[in-house]
Amino acid sequence: MSQVPAGWFPDPYGRFQQRYWNGSAWTEHVVTNGVQAVDPMGASTVIPIVTPASAYTAPASATATAAPTVSPIIGFLDSLGDDSKERPIPSLSRALAGLGGASLAIGVLAATSGDNPSRGVIIGSSLAVLAVAWVARSFIAIDAVRAAAVGMAVVAIPAFGASATVSDGRSGFLTAFVIGALYVAAWALPGFKGRSVFLGLGALALVGALGSLDTTDSSSGNIVPRGITDNLGKQGTIYLIGAALCLGATWALDRRGYRGTGTAFGAAGLVAALVGTGLLVNDFGQTSGPIFVMVVGLIVCLVGSHGGRRATTWWGAVLLAGGMIAFVGTEMNPASSSSTGTVAIIAGLVLIGVSLVASAIRRGKAADGDASGVSDGSGALR
Repeated sequence: MSQVPAGWFPDPYGRFQQRYWNGSAWTEHVVTNGVQAVDPMGASTVIPIVTPASAYTAPASATATAAPTVSPIIGFLDSLGDDSKERPIPSLSRALAGLGGASLAIGVLAATSGDNPSRGVIIGSSLAVLAVAWVARSFIAIDAVRAAAVGMAVVAIPAFGASATVSDGRSGFLTAFVIGALYVAAWALPGFKGRSVFLGLGALALVGALGSLDTTDSSSGNIVPRGITDNLGKQGTIYLIGAALCLGATWALDRRGYRGTGTAFGAAGLVAALVGTGLLVNDFGQTSGPIFVMVVGLIVCLVGSHGGRRATTWWGAVLLAGGMIAFVGTEMNPASSSSTGTVAIIAGLVLIGVSLVASAIRRGKAADGDASGVSDGSGALR
């Protein structure tokens, strides 16, 4: 259908009455009996087993059906193509090239700045590195060079943001906010558009910016920006709120099929969750602290397993298991090696038991879905 103009056609997957063809590919926008819906199958790389001949000719009713209303955010994510919908395939060569580019940028900045760098020199050097990276990324069609350009930009952006905003030797809200905004702009604008690493770093920097505001001026009672390291014990809540927002975005993006973009928020949410948990755990009692860690770990696990994200799931499981071991250890208060071993045994048995119960519940839900024949919108029954 590459020569057929955009429009509504019979759904080649046979799941709905019509599916929207954007001129080059099937989309997730579908309609049945005049009711529009979103079906992620349209973004799948799976080719329909049978494409009916009627899909190649617009039926008379197709012209009467309005094009789907797409929000600006969804439209922008669609414009990113596979970068938004699919997680990048791991590549050793790209990883090494990216790290090489980051090392190169650090070296250039260090060499040009000297022992007593001025703000102007750092700003100029970082902008030069960023310009070279943008040109390499935009005009050189060699994977290793393009990956190195991303690594160079990852280093140049915070160097520029910090040097442009720090004037008194202190960093705080403005610096973190500018760095976060620059990372997000790099992800959204031509050149580095769609590189999830920029979106993830930007989201994390913005969470840090909010965390740097967690200070009250005792003389005026106003919230004033201060450095992140000035009040570590008070920022845990803000980091956890940021983690919840990022992980919530990951959950929503995974449901709509934008797994590539979801990866950026997932990584930022995971780091924010670990930082927030570390900052807050000491504020809880000996019993409440481990329970708090378990709850955070469980939430991270659920987001990871929902989107099929191994790293997120495992890090959540590590938090959950660590909290469980700490909880059992606090309750038993072991005084010998044998009693410490008992703590580990009991915690292990509890974790295995929870896993068995969760598996049984999942099988039960799957059986109910098979019996009812209700589709979850992704092609599987639940």
